[in-house]
Amino acid sequence: MITTSQTIIIEEGAYSVDLNGVDEQFLELINRSMGFGNAWSIGLWIKPRAGAVTGNDVMLNLKQTTSNNVLFMSRGGASNGQIRWLTTANGGANLKTYDWLSILEQDVWQFHVCTWNGTNMLAYVDGIDLGPPDVAAQDNAGAMADTNRNTAIGGRTRIANEFDGCVHSCMMWNVPLTPDALLALHNNGNGAGFNPLANSGNYQSSGNLQHFWKFGRHGTDLAEDYTLTRPPMDLMWDAVNITVDDIVADGPQG
Repeated sequence: MITTSQTIIIEEGAYSVDLNGVDEQFLELINRSMGFGNAWSIGLWIKPRAGAVTGNDVMLNLKQTTSNNVLFMSRGGASNGQIRWLTTANGGANLKTYDWLSILEQDVWQFHVCTWNGTNMLAYVDGIDLGPPDVAAQDNAGAMADTNRNTAIGGRTRIANEFDGCVHSCMMWNVPLTPDALLALHNNGNGAGFNPLANSGNYQSSGNLQHFWKFGRHGTDLAEDYTLTRPPMDLMWDAVNITVDDIVADGPQG
């Protein structure tokens, strides 16, 4: 852990927040519009702790009862690196539940992204399309809508299915980003200069960025939303047990 004051602005890209996998998570329990409905992209930089991945660690959960949910989690434990992206349609019907095997790496920074264009759900890691899922438990047609939802990073709900590891940032767009855009955003796989607020090369969607949380960058607000297009959402509002002591000098750019 590092020592920081309550007023410091931490330098760009060098820090993240270390979640303990037991009783720490970012959380906003007030249901709010996310700024996207039936077309979106969601990305998350994470670094799972070595030896700590279980079969049901939740990295991200957008939830409004049963409608328009988006869930990103591990499956099957540390041995197979299985991940799951799950969505439900407007009205609550199951939409997509896709699993990919041998994807999640331990003690390594990865940039996970899921996109939805109203018909197809795709997953990417470090800008690379994962292709068809290895397991498709649900593969139904349907539409999503921009209903009010709550947001959790690092757990499913308050103190449940906690993620053990570091989170650097999370971002959400109201368009499905293209493979070329994601590769450009990731900077061809090395993460250097990562900045979704600025258009560069094949990435030209900064104006579609609805949320951009940079965890641990600001000593007084560890989950500040740097969106430029809509009212920001502060994921420290209902956060559980997260303090400046959880900031670590580690990140995909450092």
